[in-house]
Amino acid sequence: MEIYHASAFSDAIGIEQKSISGNPAGIVVCGNGLPSKEEMAKMAVEINRPIIAFLNQQEDHAFTIKFYFPDGEDCFLCGHGTLVAAYFINKLYGYDEIALKIDEHDFVINCKVDEQKMVRAYLASYQLDPMPVDKVPVYLELLGIDESDLLDKFYCPVLNDCIMILADCAKLRRLSPDYKKLSAQIKKDHFRAIMITAASQNEEIDYEIRIFCPYVEEDEDISCGSANCYLLPYWKNSLHKEDVKDDLVILCPFKPNSETFGGIEHGNYYKTNNLVSISGRINEI
Repeated sequence: MEIYHASAFSDAIGIEQKSISGNPAGIVVCGNGLPSKEEMAKMAVEINRPIIAFLNQQEDHAFTIKFYFPDGEDCFLCGHGTLVAAYFINKLYGYDEIALKIDEHDFVINCKVDEQKMVRAYLASYQLDPMPVDKVPVYLELLGIDESDLLDKFYCPVLNDCIMILADCAKLRRLSPDYKKLSAQIKKDHFRAIMITAASQNEEIDYEIRIFCPYVEEDEDISCGSANCYLLPYWKNSLHKEDVKDDLVILCPFKPNSETFGGIEHGNYYKTNNLVSISGRINEI
């Protein structure tokens, strides 16, 4: 097995005088099938990146992939881990088109790598249901926001995320919850994450996301590509850009009081095919 490291969404162009850190991933290329779940969980803890992806080649450009959080919990889908995995497959094997089959699921992510080594992944878009009514006041209190701050609140059953849409992006950036209490509640409710999003006030950015996830070391994830499986359809409609062919630009401001932002993502929603695409710059570590 060989281990590689890179960050996704680490755009070279800064925003608001801040650099973009990107979200690191560890990629484990396996030679003879994926290890056991116990061994992958142990390795994920040792590698200790925000996501760890295990790869095994099936045939030609087709690979099996399995994601793990750094605490050893497995993860169904990770956007930035997908992009980093495809980047290294391209570098090691030379494939420009790559099919990643999520282990234990009949689910394939198609990726393309262009001449500039920019990676784009194509994924299904996911429907949003109403957020469980009994959970809304709990998370409003933990996040320090009021019902009047919300435009809407949803739940994504496929990814097991709760989503809150804020009317004011400045409020999103000011959020400073008690991470310990918030993470404990998310784990208690068995959610993957609480996603907070708002239309950006920066003319270069379409919308912003903060990701509160108890399975990463910081309790707030640096960026999240998979959230765009449901946010891209929502925001293309809400921002009246359904007929715009250009990508939307997404900022993950991750702990906005720090000297850097988390990630810059590019993505699109293709209503005819019910697909989304996400892309971003990859920097090896």
